[in-house]
Amino acid sequence: MSLLFKELDSVETVKRVARFFNKDYERLFLLSGSRLTDISSPSLSPAPGHTVGNHNEAALIQGITAGAMIDAVNDAINKCSYSSQVILKNLLIRKESWQDVKHQLYCEGHKLGYLRKRACLEFADAFDSSQIRHKCQPVIDLHVYKENDEGELVENKRVI
Repeated sequence: MSLLFKELDSVETVKRVARFFNKDYERLFLLSGSRLTDISSPSLSPAPGHTVGNHNEAALIQGITAGAMIDAVNDAINKCSYSSQVILKNLLIRKESWQDVKHQLYCEGHKLGYLRKRACLEFADAFDSSQIRHKCQPVIDLHVYKENDEGELVENKRVI
């Protein structure tokens, strides 16, 4: 039990990291790459008669934000241990088979499950500071913390 940190729900944190890579990462990647290269010279003034706002400006801002988030993801992955980097890049991003990743890490199936969990937890820890470093808005916390019966976060308290 840590004196500095709230009690982490590691099972739910691993699920949240996996969901991030399965649902959000690919879209972020597409937004960061295709949006920035498709807009050669955006017009930042609104079109006549268009009251919703400038679509090119919104797309450019969204692309820049997505680009910063992708940079933060890559930075966070590079802070992780070697085995975690292999798992994050090959299993979660490139969607390689478990069999292929097991061979790359020279490990058995049950060990890969443990290493995947560790990789997700390492990534969640590194991702916070990487987002701040790359000026991402908003900063997404992939951690899930344990709650008590009243729905309050469990904090580690010490009575002296």
